[in-house]
Parts: sequence; C-alpha cells; structure tokens
Amino acid sequence: MAENYNGMAVGIFELDSFAACFVALDAASKAANVRIQSVERNRLKSGACVKMRGSVSDVNAAMEVALE
Repeated sequence: MAENYNGMAVGIFELDSFAACFVALDAASKAANVRIQSVERNRLKSGACVKMRGSVSDVNAAMEVALE
C-alpha cells in the first residue's frame, strides 16, 4: 500500500446500491477526518463496500453518519 495506515482504526460498510454507497461515503467524509481507503463493487449485486481509516472517534462519527 502506498499510504501508511499504521495506528488507524478501520470502518467498513456495505450497501446494496452503488449510488447510495457514494452518497453515504460523501456524508461520512464530510462529517469526520477520515481517509477513504477503497471502494469495491460487489460481485453479485449492484452495491459496493467502502473502507475508511482514521482515529477511533473519527471513524465512529463517520460510520454513524454513513449508515443513517
């Protein structure tokens, strides 16, 4: 990996809609100081899985907003 994620918490969420995933990702990244590690499309459906990194408190805040 090109970036150094040592000591950072990880947050992962998966949604059934690719578009909804990007809406949640946008809200999460604006709510807290997190780095988006990756966005991976699902193989079987039209959704995606998002992985983000940051401090524990930032990842918790971002995950709460993303999953609302």
